[in-house]
Amino acid sequence: MEEAWRAIPECDGYEVSSLGAVRTHRPPGNDRRHEGGRLAVPRLIPIHQDPSGTLYVLLPHEDRFRRRNLTGLVAEMFGEPPPPGGSDSVTLGTLAELSGISRSTLRRAISRGLLDGAGVWHTPGGHVRVPRASLLGAVSTLRREVRT
Repeated sequence: MEEAWRAIPECDGYEVSSLGAVRTHRPPGNDRRHEGGRLAVPRLIPIHQDPSGTLYVLLPHEDRFRRRNLTGLVAEMFGEPPPPGGSDSVTLGTLAELSGISRSTLRRAISRGLLDGAGVWHTPGGHVRVPRASLLGAVSTLRREVRT
């Protein structure tokens, strides 16, 4: 897949790529030494990850910075549908707690395809998510499979 860049409408001078990178042509801080207030070579904006594994970037909004979900931003700019389950999903850790099965066993079960029918998906950072709607079915499937 070739990387494409699109301007973020509400953030002048900022762009997002189809692969999930964010860059700006604006100089950092109040640095006005650059011609026209723009950098000749854009700089990448750091990507952060919250404790649940969600990737986000901090973008300027009015007089402060606003946190934007990176997956949602890419989907919004490139017209790709959001991942199954969207924000109404749980992490691998939550699934481990509910099922009483270790995370490593869950990872093996997922890699073997035991939860394919449960709508399991991976974030751009590789983290596992399970839609809340299919949680009970996933837990009962896991318990049944681990016991056999």
